[in-house]
Order: sequence, then C-alpha cells, then structure tokens
Amino acid sequence: MAIPRSREIISKSQFNILEILNHTSIQLLDAKEEAEIYRIVAQASKLILPGAFFVVTKLQADDMNFRMIESAGFDKFISTISKILGKDPFTIDFPFKDLTEQQFEAYEGRKIYHFKGGIFDLANGALSKTFCKTVEVLLGITEVCAMSFYVEKKYYGGITLFIPGALVRSGKMNNEVEFAIETISNMASGVIQKLRDRQDLIVSKEKIEIEQFNYNRLVSQLTDIVWKAKIDGTEVVDLNNSFEKYYGIPASSFNTEPETWEWSLGSGLAMVGFGMSMMILGTII
Repeated sequence: MAIPRSREIISKSQFNILEILNHTSIQLLDAKEEAEIYRIVAQASKLILPGAFFVVTKLQADDMNFRMIESAGFDKFISTISKILGKDPFTIDFPFKDLTEQQFEAYEGRKIYHFKGGIFDLANGALSKTFCKTVEVLLGITEVCAMSFYVEKKYYGGITLFIPGALVRSGKMNNEVEFAIETISNMASGVIQKLRDRQDLIVSKEKIEIEQFNYNRLVSQLTDIVWKAKIDGTEVVDLNNSFEKYYGIPASSFNTEPETWEWSLGSGLAMVGFGMSMMILGTII
C-alpha cells in the first residue's frame, strides 16, 4: 500500500534519534542510583551527536556549586587539559550564584542555552580567558551550549555541549539534535527527582525508627507506669512493664481482657494527655 504524500516520511537520522530516545528512556526508568543517570545522559548525547564533546555537571549538596562528574569525547584530551589548567577539571567548583539572568531563564524554561562567548562565558569567570581559548583551539570548538536538569524549581545539574566547527558547518548540530538533548535532559530531571524523593523517604523512615527505638528504651527504663491509648480511652495501644510490677497484671491482659482498662482508670492513676493521639502517662499517687 502506498504511503500518502501528505504523511511525513521519517528520515533515517530521525529514526536513529527516536531509537536512541526510546532506549535512553528505558535506561533512565531502570536507573537505581543518581550516578547512573548522569552516565546515561552523557552516553546518549554522544550517540545523538557523534564527534561532539559533552560534560555532565551536578549541583553539589551545598546547593552552591556545580561540579563535573561525567564526560564524553574528552578521553584523549583530559590529560592535556589538566596540564594546561594545572588541576583536575573534575575538582573545579562553578558557583551557582554566578549564573546570569539569561541563563536562569533558559534553564528554567528547560531549553538549551547558547553561550555567545564560548567556554569563557560558560565558566562565568571560573576559568581564565586564555585557558578557554586554548581548549577551543585544541578541540576545534566553535559553539558551546548547555541544558539544565531542572524540575519543580529545583536544580540538579546539567549537560554542556562543546561542538566542533566541522559539525556546525555540516548541519549535524540542528533543531532535531537540540530537541533530543532537551528531551533526554528533561527525562533525567524527573528521574533524579524521584530517586531523591525516594531517598528522603528512606531517611525519614530510618529517623522515625531510631526515634521509636529511643522512646521504647526510655519508657522501658522508667519506674512509672506509662501507656498510650486511643483518645476515647477504649483501647490501650502500648503499655510499659511497670504496670505488671505494681499490679501483678501482665500488659497483655489489656488485649485479652478489656475490663482491665476500666479497672485501671478507677484505681488511682494520674493521667496526662497530649494532643489528638493522646499519650497517657500514669504514676501511682
């Protein structure tokens, strides 16, 4: 059956990019650690635009500095760049506060931002102009652009593209490629956020467990009678061992013999309530 002329036929390059996007989305969804995400983004970008150089940055825990954590295409040049720079480029901090208003607008709009001044504008003063120009000449770079990992007003990092003049002149750096990089970066942003939310839940759960352990240990050491009950007094939720010590009745009897609770309320115990959940602290008076 002939394809109607009105239907747009996907070119081979478009099809390849769609394959990469599909494969990358699966990888990102399967990622279990944040480091995997940055590595996946770098590798996918290299597949989308072979011959270009890529750096993936991460906003550090203090939310004050970006730092390079992944790269693609630089393997043969890292040693030379380190010698020219006098330090490992992966140890350099790029202050978050140095981003320009235009950069913030582009990043928060989830769009690629093009640096007219090349690497020097990208570095925002963190690298000398001489060094930036040397790297551009060494790698033949004529265009520099970046895309952030940003979602719900939170920055996580981003990816920077260093594009040789040959790729620009050949037309390989085009709107399709920019759209693909933006798509991957936006997908990565969402996955990073979910992983961090999951980690926050784990930390919160661990904190609650520690607090509960400390509470139980404290209560078990008290000689006073301490119990927790529902606000209406119909059910005992927890009871420490001092009750059995004073009354000779095991704490388990509250579950098997409800009348024990009614007896205890009228047996001369002082009660203090706190909040909606009501914690009852009983002492013999």
